[in-house]
Amino acid sequence: MNELINLLAQQEENLNSLLVVITDYQKALIAGDLPNMELFLDIEQKRLASIQSNLETQQNLIKNISERNNLNLSSFSIKKLVDVLPSGAKETIKLNKIMKSLKILAGQITEKNRLNGLLINQSRNFIKELIISIIHNNKNLLDRKI
Repeated sequence: MNELINLLAQQEENLNSLLVVITDYQKALIAGDLPNMELFLDIEQKRLASIQSNLETQQNLIKNISERNNLNLSSFSIKKLVDVLPSGAKETIKLNKIMKSLKILAGQITEKNRLNGLLINQSRNFIKELIISIIHNNKNLLDRKI
């Protein structure tokens, strides 16, 4: 159980780090800083790979805990494990605390990504309108020459 708690604490650090990277990406996006945007996207991909690896390890640990303790879990998630553990146990309290923290971080990351998506769409629309305006003005210039 301690191994799972340590892994979840590491996952919390990974998510915090991802949130920082996404925030830095957002700042670079607003500033139009393409080199840093590319850098932060690369770092984000590495963080996501680490998070995915931890999730797989987490599921394997929960599966092992389930098998060792003859727990009947419908899936190997933290929530399902916490649901079958004694509610007052020290490990259960720690798992609940970490689970709540991970949920909050996931919500913050989701919101930050949503905002970044909006910024990207606004940029695309601006560029599209700018191109249309330039093309339209060039047609007017061509018409004047003829």
